[in-house]
Amino acid sequence: RNREEKFGLPIVAADCRFLIPARYGELLELETAVKEIKEKAIVFQFRFYRPPDTALLAEGTATIVAIDHTWKARPLPEVVAEKLRKEQSA
Repeated sequence: RNREEKFGLPIVAADCRFLIPARYGELLELETAVKEIKEKAIVFQFRFYRPPDTALLAEGTATIVAIDHTWKARPLPEVVAEKLRKEQSA
């Protein structure tokens, strides 16, 4: 659908706060949620855990902006915003 409507959703900002070390090869659980829906952007929040432990290993956010085919910011496509609002209210 994004090729038809000529839009992209690149990550433009990300941050992560590391609280407990994880090692290469460990199986981690990632919890992701929509934190905020703006006119042209979506902010996701995420948390990492090491199952079955419930201690928080890391947490952060990632901001995604809607762009058009010329790489300029544009309003979020309504189909995307609508699906995210449904997830956010669930």
